[in-house]
Amino acid sequence: MNDTGLFCGESDGPDFASYVVRYGCRKKVPLENLENDLLASLPSLEVIRDDELQIRQTTVNLSTGASYRWALAINTDKIQSFKLETPSEAGPGELLVPQANTTGVNGWHKIQYSSNSTDPHELVLTLYWSNNSISPDGGNKSDGKLLSLRTDANIVTGATTAVLEKLPPWCVNFGKSFAPYYLAYLAELEVQFSGATVKHTVA
Repeated sequence: MNDTGLFCGESDGPDFASYVVRYGCRKKVPLENLENDLLASLPSLEVIRDDELQIRQTTVNLSTGASYRWALAINTDKIQSFKLETPSEAGPGELLVPQANTTGVNGWHKIQYSSNSTDPHELVLTLYWSNNSISPDGGNKSDGKLLSLRTDANIVTGATTAVLEKLPPWCVNFGKSFAPYYLAYLAELEVQFSGATVKHTVA
């Protein structure tokens, strides 16, 4: 499959929120080379408030783009609790996940969500930081990711079709309930007092 432009081997990623790929094949394509309908489906993580209170609180607008199935990983080394709700200008929105202490595996609390066409794609995530995210000099530690988001779309792109057609007949598609569809959008968020950094990837 050399002519498909794939590079295969071990790597540190990509991070699919519900799991990490340790060995796989990749092909890098710049975002500007994607078709417009694929770009329109990108998810987003936007910090709208970051308050340095007795307990630091960060409020994030979470958009799942055009996806009805997504996975979110929250860094429990930094976040002690969170809540997830729908946005509302008139007051509190619908509470989807009430505030509760996070429990994590290997430092991550993971949420998987499946919705339908009537469910909202715009959500508000409120994060309550833990005390161990404070450095000895009183500042906030900001190394590493705070959030990792994957949104799934059951779309087979032309590039994916070209790869699947080259597979031998004994290869079959396989995926568990937490595996991504054929097209997955990845977004990561790092938050600092000076601002937020968001990285997007399409896989």
